[in-house]
Amino acid sequence: MGKSNTNWFDQVTRQAIGQSHNLSFSGGGENVGLRVSLGYQDLQGVIQASNTQRTNFSLNYNQSLFDKTLNINANIKSSFTKDQFDPGVVGNAASFDPTQPVYDPTNTAFGGYFEYGTALSARNPVSAVNQVSDFGKSFRNIGNIQFDYQIGQLIKLKGLSVKLNLGYDINNGQRKRFQPTTFARIPVSDVTGEIRNEDFIRTTSLLDFYLNYNRTFGLDHKVDITGGYSYQDFRSEYPSFRAYNLSTDIFKGNSTIPASKFEANNSVVQNRLISFFGRANYTFKDKYLLTATLRRDGSTRFGDNNKWGLFPSAALAWRVLNEGFAKSLSNVFYDLKIRAGYGITGNQGIGDFLYLPKYSLSDAFARYQFGNSYVTTARPDGYDPNLKWESTASYNIGADFSFWKGRVNGTLDYYYKKTNDLLFTVNVPAGTNLTDRVLTNIGKVENQGVELTLSGVVIDKPDFSWNVSVNAARNLNKILKIDQVSTTGILTGGIAGGVGNNIQILQVGQAVNAFYVFQQKYGADGKPLRDGVDNNDDGKIDLADMYADVNKDGVVNDLDKRVYKKPAPSILLGISSQLRYKQFDLYFTFRSNIGNYVYNNNASSQGYYSRLTERPNLVNNLNISVLKTNFNRPQYFSDYYIENASFIRLDNVTLGYTLAQKTTKRSLRVYATGQNLLVLTKYTGLDPEVGGGIDNNPYPRSRSFIFGLSIGL
Repeated sequence: MGKSNTNWFDQVTRQAIGQSHNLSFSGGGENVGLRVSLGYQDLQGVIQASNTQRTNFSLNYNQSLFDKTLNINANIKSSFTKDQFDPGVVGNAASFDPTQPVYDPTNTAFGGYFEYGTALSARNPVSAVNQVSDFGKSFRNIGNIQFDYQIGQLIKLKGLSVKLNLGYDINNGQRKRFQPTTFARIPVSDVTGEIRNEDFIRTTSLLDFYLNYNRTFGLDHKVDITGGYSYQDFRSEYPSFRAYNLSTDIFKGNSTIPASKFEANNSVVQNRLISFFGRANYTFKDKYLLTATLRRDGSTRFGDNNKWGLFPSAALAWRVLNEGFAKSLSNVFYDLKIRAGYGITGNQGIGDFLYLPKYSLSDAFARYQFGNSYVTTARPDGYDPNLKWESTASYNIGADFSFWKGRVNGTLDYYYKKTNDLLFTVNVPAGTNLTDRVLTNIGKVENQGVELTLSGVVIDKPDFSWNVSVNAARNLNKILKIDQVSTTGILTGGIAGGVGNNIQILQVGQAVNAFYVFQQKYGADGKPLRDGVDNNDDGKIDLADMYADVNKDGVVNDLDKRVYKKPAPSILLGISSQLRYKQFDLYFTFRSNIGNYVYNNNASSQGYYSRLTERPNLVNNLNISVLKTNFNRPQYFSDYYIENASFIRLDNVTLGYTLAQKTTKRSLRVYATGQNLLVLTKYTGLDPEVGGGIDNNPYPRSRSFIFGLSIGL
């Protein structure tokens, strides 16, 4: 143990500074429109050695020809981005020994930075920030051109038009990473430096072609019918090169790399999505509205027998106040519409070729040795030939309403969704596939909830106005069926600590990804009973000293793990408000999640005393939770680490002042914006808003302040 007092987070974080500039121009004539915009951003990350620079350009052009029977709209958006990536220091900053200094001039093997240099020790995060070079650049161009031709005027069928939309998305870039020979890599046996170049080329092409018939008959009937075809092609290519075991950090030209080992790979992935679709809208007297759609989608991500899916939907709306008998309601409502709908949607958002048997080449650490030579092997991958579309059937009923001449508006919706053939990656029994985990269709899940949105004009005066919008939603999900054979369910939710540990489960009757843990016992002081102590005085030390015997069989083991809490919030709340007083304006947004829980993996993997000296001549930092638990060994499956992560967050506050010149129609607005200003929560970790419910060293969410100037010419 050293004599320093180093705050490693202070050493690798900073108050980040950024700038953003935007310039736009628009103009045109009666039949021509043009808009051009240019933007530039330079944003530092809160972790040192992380930065993003982006230049944006966009162009929109539209024109009408042949007496406005042909309309052309073209869009182009381009961006060039340069990134410097965080070398992954959050976990090391939390783990590295705070009693050691940043620098050790005598340690030339590691570039003058203090390092323990053992296989299981954390790495000096400052060394990573200063020594690792990790840069990327990318260019993305998105464009489309749409033709809308009123063909009905040509063939004497009023209201008929033909539309063609052609689009593309091209994204290519490169990432270069250099680790010098003095950087302490993992594993330590490979500390002699590395060069890694990775390129990517991703292209998407789109063709939409459809006919639209829009016609009003008399005063009562209106129809809008569409039928068409869509084609999308996705292609990705990932060439990469790696050289490691460098003999020196000094290179003699680009063609000479002083390394003993090299790797080169190139993967190409391509898939297509084809759709035939139709939609019909019918309106009667502007009070009955009926919509029906039908899609037939085909994806190359599924086998020949499962490529195609059929997805219908229908919706009905009723404008109540347009009925003669509803005139008395107009004293209360300004508008009232009741809606109901049903539909099926499909999901093919998975990887490619997962239904096909294929082989993967081994990396440098999994080659087969023949004498002094190492041979790259090809291993079979797991697959499911019966993969098929995941489908979700949705039912909803709702109402849109308005009071006080439109000053208060709202929507209320109830929905129920049932997902069939849920796609999920699960463990498979040994010998039943070519891998231990495979993506497959596993069962059924339901979601149901209520959503309410209200917006209103509280004050509407020439010099003072105040608008408020609130929303609330309650959602519950539950697993209805699991096709995989399992006594308890399907374990998921991998965590840091141990090998192959999972903290979540898919179990029939429970929420998706519910936590699956032991029930912790507590002492009279309110603290968890610690390990290594005969707490129940039975003459032996085992799990029963710390955890409850849930199934009452007289022994505590994995059968006593229970479903406990869930990561998804039960209630979501939001409120936003906009006030204007003369030239001043104020806008703010609050957001809240209630009923969401998080597994504090940082505490569970670092909060135990034996971690201090797990290896000779090595000291690790501990999570502060150990002062309450007094755990000597890691207790990954204690429900103590499942924390209530409900929160209220002040997302945004903007204060502005506008100076307008009525004669020239020019305006100037200055504003200040604060983002992520306040979080109220009982969660003890870094951030209560964790995707998936497992907190394991996420990139910190920054609190930002923006000062801006907007000029209208």
